[in-house]
Amino acid sequence: IDIDGPGTYQFEDIEFSGYIVDELGNLSETERESYVLRINQNTLADAVTMKNCVVKNYDRSLIRGTSNGSVDVITIDGCYVEDVTSGNNEFLDFRSCAVNEINITNSTFTKSSNTRHFLRCDAIEGLENQIINIDNCTFYKVATPANRILYIRTLNNQVTLTNCVFSEMGEAEYVIENPAIGFPDIDYNYYHNAINLAASEFNGPNNIVDD
Repeated sequence: IDIDGPGTYQFEDIEFSGYIVDELGNLSETERESYVLRINQNTLADAVTMKNCVVKNYDRSLIRGTSNGSVDVITIDGCYVEDVTSGNNEFLDFRSCAVNEINITNSTFTKSSNTRHFLRCDAIEGLENQIINIDNCTFYKVATPANRILYIRTLNNQVTLTNCVFSEMGEAEYVIENPAIGFPDIDYNYYHNAINLAASEFNGPNNIVDD
């Protein structure tokens, strides 16, 4: 689905499947669509929201933002995502799309971002003080075997990651560059077989580690 132009985009109570249906109505479980949402160059959106959605079996990204454009607020809430990004792209990829605020809450991500990073936000001229809030989510085999849950390079970013469960995470890690003073705030999380995440310098004192 292309996000193209200004406005507010909301996707609620939808089940997305990346499996391709041919012109005869036959379902292929070997061919997949690449992206769920793709933000185009001329997008100047106020908000993009995915709420209470189920997403399965896409090849590359949940949201791709590599063609410029901008979104004020991106929200993912109450979603279940399985087997997305088995190919060669970031799961949430904002290399050139300027997003002021990203909220990921009350969601489960399993066996996704299998080859690259979960959330990537690159430095973009004019984008500062980006807010990233991840709360009350479950991550199972995400960004494995040795990729990054967070790869954040925006200037003065404000990352908060709390009350989340990480299980069977291989050597996935956090990479957060140029944070604002007092950030990142990564605390009150549970780590199970997540060696690098559990040992991160960014962790607060209230995380629980169970290997």
